[in-house]
Amino acid sequence: MDPMNQYKFFSFAKQSIIRFKIQKEDRHVWRLFMNLRKFEEAEKYAGGDQAKLFEIASEEGDYYFENKHYNDAAQTYALSNRSFEEIALKFISEGTTAALMNFLKTKLDSLGNANNPTQICMLVVWIVEIFLSNISNLERQQHPTEDDLSELQSSRADLRNFLSSEFVVRSIKKNKPIIKVVQEMMASYGDTSDMIFFADLMEDIEKVIMHHIHDQQYTSALNTLRKKRSPELFYKHVPTLMKYIPRNTVDVLEQFGRSLDPQKLLPSFIHCKTTDQKEQALRYLEFVVFSNKCKDEAIHNFLLSLFVQQEDEGLLIDFLLKTDANVDRKYALRLCSEHRKWKACCYIYTKMGLYEEAVKLALTKLGDVFEAESTASYAQDCTPDDQEMIKKLWLMIARHVVERRRISSMSWIL
Repeated sequence: MDPMNQYKFFSFAKQSIIRFKIQKEDRHVWRLFMNLRKFEEAEKYAGGDQAKLFEIASEEGDYYFENKHYNDAAQTYALSNRSFEEIALKFISEGTTAALMNFLKTKLDSLGNANNPTQICMLVVWIVEIFLSNISNLERQQHPTEDDLSELQSSRADLRNFLSSEFVVRSIKKNKPIIKVVQEMMASYGDTSDMIFFADLMEDIEKVIMHHIHDQQYTSALNTLRKKRSPELFYKHVPTLMKYIPRNTVDVLEQFGRSLDPQKLLPSFIHCKTTDQKEQALRYLEFVVFSNKCKDEAIHNFLLSLFVQQEDEGLLIDFLLKTDANVDRKYALRLCSEHRKWKACCYIYTKMGLYEEAVKLALTKLGDVFEAESTASYAQDCTPDDQEMIKKLWLMIARHVVERRRISSMSWIL
């Protein structure tokens, strides 16, 4: 050894002197520890060199795998640069699904923010498939034990926690086709509840609503609509909901008030057939007309068509008194005539200035002299200059009264 320099050594031979200079004496120490299966010490001496760390992780994974410590092997292999397919096949060949899942999850976590969306999505799909397969196997058991039921519940919770993780949600949303792949995979397993959960997670509200309707869970579909607050989804699905839960549907429609266009909801009410459906359609349209002050003629005309179907003609008259200016009078007259709502017809004729027709209808269809006299008085107030017409109206009433009395007297004589 050179006394002046401890890193220099001399070696003597017969014909020469060899000087050695020591540099990085510990550079292979990590490999010595790795070969001795002292992996923690090997990592310390690797000096942060990624290539060395990969090799140590690969060797450590093989050690655990050979000793059948599959979960430890899975976590360690995921930190190596060994072929993803090679490691996956090792676990598949051993039938160690739990270890394979562990490896896939750890591998996914190790990718982090790596710019490799294809591999990330492949891992996500594979992990979901394993979850679904396990859930399906547990559900198919004919006589499940308490442990089986507990495992089923735990597996479903683990699947949902995995799908809900921020990294997975962000990765899937960046790759839209994967959403469809996962949905189709869940459909193939018949896992409706998780399909709904996933669709909700991906904010695919329409698919959530469609699932609820398909499963005849109409209240759930309505609650989803209410939370989303999308007018277009209301216009699309309210017709179905009005068919099955009309009262609850109208309650929600009223909560949304003016944010919904009642004209776009009219198709939902046109096909109402049962008494309950019609009553709820009537309730909503009354709310729109009287509370929201809607002036749309189509809305008023349709509401009129519902009122003429009511037995109490007084409701129809009250509606006409309040909203006459917004109703198509010719349409209203035809509708009231078809339903033999003669008093309403008299009112409409009067508003149209057809006083003779109103008086004639009051006398012939209603036999109501007081109604005819009220119409004549109204005409006299509205057109005081048209004495000829006013005289004619009162003569029509007088003639009717005389004829009725004569008939009554003849009947009494007979």
